[in-house]
Amino acid sequence: MQADRRRRIAIVTTHPVQYHGPWFRKLAADPRVDLKVLFACDHGQKPSFDAGFNATFEWDRPLTDGYAHEFLPNIHPKPGPQSFFSRTNPILWRRLRPEQVDAAIIFGWGYASTLIALAAAEAHGVATVMHSESNLGPRGRPPWKTRARKMVLTTLFRRVDAFLAVGTLGREMYAAYGAPPERVFVAPYAADNEFFEAERERLEPHRDEHRAELGVTDERPIIVSSGKLLDDKAPLDLVRAFAKVRRERPAKLVFLGDGPLRGEVLDAARGEGVAEDVAITGFRNQRELGQVYVASDLLAFPSRRETWGIVINEAMLFGLPVICSDQVTAHHDLVTPGVTGDVYPVGDVEALASLMAMRLAAPEYSRALGREGQRRIGAFSYDQCVEGTVAAVDAAIALRRLKLRRP
Repeated sequence: MQADRRRRIAIVTTHPVQYHGPWFRKLAADPRVDLKVLFACDHGQKPSFDAGFNATFEWDRPLTDGYAHEFLPNIHPKPGPQSFFSRTNPILWRRLRPEQVDAAIIFGWGYASTLIALAAAEAHGVATVMHSESNLGPRGRPPWKTRARKMVLTTLFRRVDAFLAVGTLGREMYAAYGAPPERVFVAPYAADNEFFEAERERLEPHRDEHRAELGVTDERPIIVSSGKLLDDKAPLDLVRAFAKVRRERPAKLVFLGDGPLRGEVLDAARGEGVAEDVAITGFRNQRELGQVYVASDLLAFPSRRETWGIVINEAMLFGLPVICSDQVTAHHDLVTPGVTGDVYPVGDVEALASLMAMRLAAPEYSRALGREGQRRIGAFSYDQCVEGTVAAVDAAIALRRLKLRRP
């Protein structure tokens, strides 16, 4: 593509997401790009109750400022994440035409509108880029589901010009379903590095105050676990592991978040005799996260299934070493055992307890792991997302033009 011509890009995605906003703003500000984001619905734009958070919330940072966007008419009576058809926007057929866009970046394939977008772009000769956070799927999937998924996605991917992966397992997933490696690019799963780095610098001088807010006024280390209190996040595994550690040394466990398992977590802490050393902060908005991270010494993330695990990015930006299960996808890119943290077999409470005890027993070494994590996370930024996006778009446009020239 000519270097002096701006790429007219339409991003088709479900709804505004807090970690996409900064990426879209940076992409829109790039002189190589003319961007418009097309949202299938406005979920998250106004206060709403989230059962996972166990709270009514509204994001405290703007989700749609700084880039052109449109909320598309949705013909489903209840737009949202309920089902495949809950995001159905036929108007995409008119929005994705070559006189308006050069390339459409389509986020995922789980809703009717993403397939409408792919069909519209192909019919009109618009280049397509598929973006997905998915990987090869959870362990234990029934064989027939694995075969069906492969058949569907292999067929779908043949119609896509280029692909954006968020990390190592995303690249492997695309390859497994037939995407040529030279057409797969990386837009790494990123947090807002600039925002969190500024928060760390602002909050570090007040670390003792923020520890006191969590009930710690002595030298006890704080283990933080960030996320919704759901079964998939395995908070009860962490309580049991912490109880084993707590019998040997003073420590505090803080759950940064909330959710349906709040009562079970507190009951488990009482049953293990560590209730006074387990705290649940409740839902914290993005501008409040840093106060907990800066007070903490270690992130423990025991999830049973995680397509990435953005809290690892956040914790590393605050210099925390990480212990996570082997089902947290981000570990393949971010957590090198003994270098930036540790990885253990999911569900192995003894292994989790052993690693936590080892890291708490060697605080200087743990801080060195955290510093290395800070260095590594610098490569997972929105700047890299922009470069990967532009490269994927250029490859998709070139391939689409080649297809159109063929008889």
